Amino acid sequence: MLDAACAIMAGGAGTRFWPLSRLARPKQLLALTGGGRSLLQLAWERARALFPPGRILVVTGERLVEAVAAQLPGLPRSQILAEPTPRSTAPCIGWAAARVRREFGDVPLAAVPSDQLIEGEAAYGAAFARATALAREGWIATFGIPPARPETGFGYVQAGAALGDDAFAVARFLEKPDRAKAERLLADGGVFWNSGMFVFSVGRMLDELRARLPETGRFADAVAAVDPAGEARLVAERFAGCEAISIDYGVMERAERVAVVAAAFSWSDVGSWDAVADRVPAGVPADGPLVFLKDAPRAYVRAEAAARKIVAVVGVDDVIVVDTEDALLVCRRGSSQDVRAVVDELKARGRKDLL
Repeated sequence: MLDAACAIMAGGAGTRFWPLSRLARPKQLLALTGGGRSLLQLAWERARALFPPGRILVVTGERLVEAVAAQLPGLPRSQILAEPTPRSTAPCIGWAAARVRREFGDVPLAAVPSDQLIEGEAAYGAAFARATALAREGWIATFGIPPARPETGFGYVQAGAALGDDAFAVARFLEKPDRAKAERLLADGGVFWNSGMFVFSVGRMLDELRARLPETGRFADAVAAVDPAGEARLVAERFAGCEAISIDYGVMERAERVAVVAAAFSWSDVGSWDAVADRVPAGVPADGPLVFLKDAPRAYVRAEAAARKIVAVVGVDDVIVVDTEDALLVCRRGSSQDVRAVVDELKARGRKDLL
C-alpha cells in the first residue's frame, strides 16, 4: 500500500458514446468492455489495490453523485467531491489536492481519469510506486504510453534526460499531431502517448496553481484552511470562479521538473465506439442475444433494446450499430469520433430527452 492519496476524476460527459452514454449515465458509468463492471468501478478497484481506502477521493459532477455512490457502495459520501459546475481538470485537481493537504499533509497524490482501461496490475503498481518516489523528490510525474502506432488522437510527451530506470525528465509536451507528424515522431523515437494520469506532492501542485492559475490557487488555499463543515458552502460560492482549463494546459506544459514514467501496463483511453469494437475478440462480433449477422465482417453491434426486437446486419462490413430503447446509431468503423456531432445537433434542436 502506497503512503499516498488518489483522486479519481469522474466528471466527464462521454458524448462520443451516445446513444448509450447520457448526461445521467455518462461513459465512466458504463460497462463498455465486458465483465459487467463500469469503467469507474474498474478505476476504483485499481485505486483500492494501491492506496489506503480513506485516502481515495472521487471528483464528479453534482448530477452524478447518486449514481457514483450507487456504483461504489464502499466509498463514504464524504470522499465524493461534487463539482457544482464543470471547470475541467485543473480546478478538479486543485480541490482534491487541497482536501488531501488539509487531512493528510503534504503527501503524494495520484490524479487518474475514471474512464480508461488498464491491464497489468503488477506493472501498474510498480509504475505508481516509481511516480510516488519521484513526487517525494519534488517532481510532477506523468505516465507515458509507448506508442503502438502513429496515433493522431493523443497528445505526446517527448522524453529528455534519464532519471534512472524507466523515467525521464520531460523535454516538452506535444499537441495532437497530424498523420505525417505522428509518423515522424515514432520514427525519431523518444516519445510517449500522454496518458492523462499524474502524481505529485500536494504542496508542489498547490504552489503551481498559485503561480499559474491564481483563482484556482486561491480557491484551493481556502479549501485547505476551511473547517470541514464549511467546505460545501465554500465550494458552492467559489468553485465556479476557478479558471476553466485542463491541468495539462494550465500547469503541466508550463511547469519545471516534470517527469515521465514509461508505462509497462496496457492502456486504452476507450475514446470511442471504435476503441470498444477493436477490443472484441474475433468471432464474437456482437453484444445481445437477439443479434443476427450475415456477411458482415468486422460488424460490432451493441443491442441494449434486444429484449423487444432483433437487430440484423446483412451484407455490410466495418459497421458499428448501437441500439437503445429510444435511439439508434449506425456508423462506419473509423467514424465514431464524429458521434459527438449528433449530440451537438440534438442540443441545437432542444432534444434534452435524448441527451
